[in-house]
Amino acid sequence: MDLKREDHLEFDAPSEPGTYHLRVYNAMDPSGYEISRITFKVEELQPVSSLSVSKRVFKTNERIQVRYKTNVFLRNGSWIGFVRPDVPHNDQFASSENNSDYGYPFDYVGFEDKEGVVEMEAPAKPGTYDLRFFDSNEDDTLELSSIAIEVIW
Repeated sequence: MDLKREDHLEFDAPSEPGTYHLRVYNAMDPSGYEISRITFKVEELQPVSSLSVSKRVFKTNERIQVRYKTNVFLRNGSWIGFVRPDVPHNDQFASSENNSDYGYPFDYVGFEDKEGVVEMEAPAKPGTYDLRFFDSNEDDTLELSSIAIEVIW
């Protein structure tokens, strides 16, 4: 590698939390010696996510704009959908089954998008629902956020 005095290099951070050193040597062979070092710390990400809507009561089939925001790396298959409130939280499989069995609306979220708006249609059946935000549709998914809404005639 032929570096200039002011080159910029990019590295992926280690996946495990801890303290690390990035060292620069003057040669790539055993005769080289360390000419610079930086120490950095990798900490575990504390997920912060939110969902918001303009109101909490909607009419059946009404169009709803759902705003989402997260600091979590979203995986392919991230989704927001309507789920009955009696379905256990943090259980993507049960939430997805509930969503599919009853034909409740859902929408996928772009996996590189950290925030945005999805437009959805309220369920056709009145009742109380959770809007739930999941980071993927895999078995190890995280429920990132949830808000309760009511659907009326």
